Amino acid sequence: MTASPQFLIDAASFQGDVNWWTVAIGCAGGWEKVTQGTTYVNPFWIDAKAAMGANRADGFTPGGYVFMEDGDGAAQADWFAAHAGDLGGFGLAVDAEPSYGLRRLAEVHPEVQTADRALVAATIARATSAPTEAQVRACVARLRHHYPGKPIGGYLPEWFWDGRDTTFVDWLWASNYVSGQGRPADLWRHVTAAQWAGYGGRAPALLQFTSSASVPGVNGLVDCSAYEGGDLAGLLLGTTPAPQGRSGEDDDVAWLPNTRVVPLALDNDVRRLRFFGTETETVKVDWITPGAQDPGTETVGLGYGAGSQGLAVPTGCQAARVVRGDLAEGVTDYPLVSVTYVY
Repeated sequence: MTASPQFLIDAASFQGDVNWWTVAIGCAGGWEKVTQGTTYVNPFWIDAKAAMGANRADGFTPGGYVFMEDGDGAAQADWFAAHAGDLGGFGLAVDAEPSYGLRRLAEVHPEVQTADRALVAATIARATSAPTEAQVRACVARLRHHYPGKPIGGYLPEWFWDGRDTTFVDWLWASNYVSGQGRPADLWRHVTAAQWAGYGGRAPALLQFTSSASVPGVNGLVDCSAYEGGDLAGLLLGTTPAPQGRSGEDDDVAWLPNTRVVPLALDNDVRRLRFFGTETETVKVDWITPGAQDPGTETVGLGYGAGSQGLAVPTGCQAARVVRGDLAEGVTDYPLVSVTYVY
């Protein structure tokens, strides 16, 4: 952990009219709930969106999220997009948890923050609604069509997600609370490294460590998360790779741009390229070795089910050309694909 992380709050109608100008003085970013299911719209979203966006020039990174219910995931994404509107300069996340939410539930049933799985399961069972993994995946897939190229984060708390795959979102938002209430910096002192433990194949990028933070600009207590990296805007808006579950290899990750042909420069230490795609797609890799025999072309099939696909870099290869698969009729944006340089 770092001694001085960046803090972000996430608000909903429960917090009422948040003074985002005041929040931005002490927080690096913030989230506002936009919709829930296919019937609810946060009445504070429109004003919050304008206020949050106005603080971007001062380094504040805003975001909007959809709170999922048990039901058609794609329809929930459509409902969100219809009411969230343009999210240029905003982060985007999907919140998957029982409908009463651990955020409020923790105040009534603090036992859900214990390590007792039986208590957690019993508490979740009392929920009025909880999205399934298939519904969450469907929501994320549909959001990629509404917001092509935008990273989509997943609030997939381990106490609810229970070790299931988390790699289908672009960055993971974990939940593990400390006790008490107060200023974020004071509560942060009680966070341990274990609360940042990865699960489902991905390491957390954000950690929601309390639902009881006191933040100027917010009436009452509010959820607060921490970010320990160096580029919050890059993570949420798409210029910084999200933390991945580590395999012990030293590697670098980048997103492919939204173009059909992508040239890649390869230094002599790169041993493999690993590709991960969010949707079904065939990617062709042309290896380039100046002054030597052409090492040829390889193809990889991408998609959630395929997982990470690796190719060994031919000896002496100094560059590669990645050619994306053909788009469906009427589609103009390529799905999000990451490339990992393995050394």
